[in-house]
Amino acid sequence: MMLALPATAASAQTMPRVIVSSSWSTHIQNIGWRSTSQSTDLVSGSNKLNFTVGTEGPEEDSRSKPFA
Repeated sequence: MMLALPATAASAQTMPRVIVSSSWSTHIQNIGWRSTSQSTDLVSGSNKLNFTVGTEGPEEDSRSKPFA
């Protein structure tokens, strides 16, 4: 005996694609601007994580300068 599922039941089993992202930036004295962003891609129950960290502004070595 063969049982056929209706089209609505078959489409309900597919996983939606959801992309979640967040980012922040801050200025730290004697270091400069620091920023980070995170993007999470949820596909078919798997969790793929992309994480990046970046800087903006002049490059300074905070170890060579005393704190104010």
